[in-house]
Amino acid sequence: MSHVTGTRQSKSRSVASSSSQRSGQVSEVLSTQVDLLVPTRGFRIVDDQDRELKTILEQIEYQHGVRIRLKGQQDPIQISAASPTNARDTIGSIMKSLVLREGHATVWQDSVLVAPLSGDKRVIRILLQESPGTTWFRPAAAPTDSTQVADALTAQAYKSDLTAAMVRVGDGLRYSPNRMRMRIAFGKLFFKERKRGTTSYTLDEFSRLARRVSSRGTSHMEMRLGGESMREKIQHAFSLDPDFGDPQRTENFVIVTTKNVNLEVSVDGNQDSGLSFGSLNVFHREKSHRSVELATACPDKNHDWVMKVESPIDETGNKLPLDQRTLSKGIKIRPSANANSNCIEPYVAASFAQTHHIEALIGKTTWSYYLNKDYIVELSLYRQWSTLSGTQRQPQEPVTGVSVSMYRPEWNDNLANADVSAGPRSWETFPKQFFKSSMSPNDPTRDLDPIDALLYWVGKVQTLLDRVV
Repeated sequence: MSHVTGTRQSKSRSVASSSSQRSGQVSEVLSTQVDLLVPTRGFRIVDDQDRELKTILEQIEYQHGVRIRLKGQQDPIQISAASPTNARDTIGSIMKSLVLREGHATVWQDSVLVAPLSGDKRVIRILLQESPGTTWFRPAAAPTDSTQVADALTAQAYKSDLTAAMVRVGDGLRYSPNRMRMRIAFGKLFFKERKRGTTSYTLDEFSRLARRVSSRGTSHMEMRLGGESMREKIQHAFSLDPDFGDPQRTENFVIVTTKNVNLEVSVDGNQDSGLSFGSLNVFHREKSHRSVELATACPDKNHDWVMKVESPIDETGNKLPLDQRTLSKGIKIRPSANANSNCIEPYVAASFAQTHHIEALIGKTTWSYYLNKDYIVELSLYRQWSTLSGTQRQPQEPVTGVSVSMYRPEWNDNLANADVSAGPRSWETFPKQFFKSSMSPNDPTRDLDPIDALLYWVGKVQTLLDRVV
């Protein structure tokens, strides 16, 4: 299909772009109407449900003072401009933004890697240990009688593959205008795929299997590490480690699960002044092009890790299944009966849950620790009640779970909303932008490259978790 633009002159009328209306600018007379048909080869698919595309077009609207309308998937883009020249400049910006860059189609493609041994360098076998009650398997290192030393190139290959995956993701994300959130999370990585009748692999054989499952979706990271007692054990281990110490702050959230999304709203205030809802983040429940995971299986450890980037839904309140005001009316919050836990207990009426198709209600409490004043490590306790029973009160005891994740505070600024209509975000390479050492005198990673610095801190948290979980 060729690139076709049709220009038609219409009767002059005053039309304001949506961006101009939001910013309070004076409406302009947009007398030139143009339909832009974008080619299907070499360009991004035009879809009126593509939130990222809509944001970019809104930025171009503001930049050129025009009005742009998406009608439907692969339909022409309608442009209302002040003059033919204004329309041509707008078309140039749109086409530049829609060019399908190398690797763009795989930006949101997950990767599964296998880390080499961190201690004993002898050649090992990898066994698949079955997860009780499921058909999933987790790889675990098993010693052999061999005195052969593992190839040093294995570690180099893992680091090279991890770097390449991060660069691929970063090169695409720099063109995304929307806010994103990135975390390093810890858990157990399970696989469903294996060679028929095979339960033992060499490291190289299992690495090849891992590359296949990343594209087929036959792997799963379980990030719930245990219940309330596990939270206490981890907190105790943190308190004994000088790199962690005591938590710097405690925060509460309520997570509302509906059919398609999870709504996570912060809880402000305290037991004395009263509790109320604060900021709201909304995430898709199902895997979508708005999130990507780069997971690493660590067969010689009890815990694996994953780098996850996801983009919350930034929509106006009337486009969301629930907003803060509605949530405040239907969900009540009170402190937990255990006064020492700093947790909360949310309650919802059955009629409200049924009306808004709420499937589950989760109270989340997060304790934040500074790791060498570089990373923030979050220990989160989840207490979940199902609302599917339709009774007036949640009759069952909550299901509890604990998770551990880490991030750097500056990531929130680096991944904030950005105007990319005139060019991408001004990032360095992804590893250097997000993982380089702070270079402070007491930083043990100051002489390491960004990937090795990240792996150092990931290993620090893994070692602590392996001792208690």
